[in-house]
Amino acid sequence: MSVSNTKARADRARQLILTMSVIVIVTVLLLLTLFVHSTIQGLQTRLLEEMYAVKSLIEAVGRFDQQHSEQDIAGGSVAATLSQVLEAYERHAQAAGHTEFVLAER
Repeated sequence: MSVSNTKARADRARQLILTMSVIVIVTVLLLLTLFVHSTIQGLQTRLLEEMYAVKSLIEAVGRFDQQHSEQDIAGGSVAATLSQVLEAYERHAQAAGHTEFVLAER
């Protein structure tokens, strides 16, 4: 075996190692990107479901207060519903650290 033949084989081995390393790095980066994207989509879906569930719960409390609490509190059923929602979120904020929400009347 000559020195040039040995050098050529070593160069080919280095090129192969470099090529395989680049392929592995690109594959890992692609998989991480897909994983992060999938995780974010899952979180968005879960947060939207929670938001709609809370919205439905607040609407149900509002309907109940319209039927049963119209005269019980100053401001009527809207004030009764808002006071209950605010109390619940204040309790949650004390446990969770902070909460921000926006309410609108239709």
